[in-house]
Amino acid sequence: MRRSKLINNQKMPEGAAELARLIEATKQSGSDAYAEIERLEAERRVADSYEAARVIDDQIERLKFEIGRLGRLLPELEERLADAKWDERLVAFDKHRRNLVAATRKAITAVEAAAAANAAVVAAHHQASQELGTHINSLPLQAYLGVLMPDLVSMWRRQVEPQLYQMERAELTRPPKPRPPGAPQAVYRDPTGVNAPPKPPVVVAVAPPPPADPPQPAREARRDPPPPDGERQVHVIAGGDFNLPDGTRAKIGDRVNLSSKLAEIWVGKGVAEFVDDTPAPVVGDLKATVNFNLVGGGR
Repeated sequence: MRRSKLINNQKMPEGAAELARLIEATKQSGSDAYAEIERLEAERRVADSYEAARVIDDQIERLKFEIGRLGRLLPELEERLADAKWDERLVAFDKHRRNLVAATRKAITAVEAAAAANAAVVAAHHQASQELGTHINSLPLQAYLGVLMPDLVSMWRRQVEPQLYQMERAELTRPPKPRPPGAPQAVYRDPTGVNAPPKPPVVVAVAPPPPADPPQPAREARRDPPPPDGERQVHVIAGGDFNLPDGTRAKIGDRVNLSSKLAEIWVGKGVAEFVDDTPAPVVGDLKATVNFNLVGGGR
């Protein structure tokens, strides 16, 4: 530990907190001195006489000397503050080192005792298994196999306490008497089910499928009448549904009337082809006069 040091016939504090407060006070004193110098310089510029100006100059020089002294003192104070903080860390390290060593030595004794107690539980369970067999379910192994932490040990204890309560009241069940010789033997039933006779197959009734929907009648192809002026009739040759201006739909094979512009678009895209709207020749009785002179050239 470092001892207190005299600076300007004054005893310097050793604690880090006290040194930090002293450093802040020293810095504040320097700031106040600078502010006072600025005020005095402004006052000197308007001094009434030479003597008054000399007095102000003397005050300014004293403040500058004080600022220089504080500037030399601050580095030493900051060095002593760093030493004080290190001394406090050494004290804390030594304290925690002693506490940790003491706690570990105490834990060694306690853990060794716990390990011995745990081994005793395992040995007692082993002796029970040697004498009674391993099929005694009412005497389970209660050894602690986890990490020695308070919360984990508490969980183990909450689990073991009910089992200990049951063990303290458990009784050994006597096995049934052996069958006398010649007594009829009951049908053996394997409890594991390995050698049990095969079970009959389970017949699951399957519901018949729902009846199929009746076939829908075939759609008749649409046949529009001859188109009026400004429209053309087209024959749809592409698959799919095509919206018509009147809100209906056209399918392949339909003959519909469209505006001339829309019909050209459909034909250009390969959706339809124009229907030849040239009127067919009229076949029937026709009364006419034939001019043989025109037919034969005339004589």
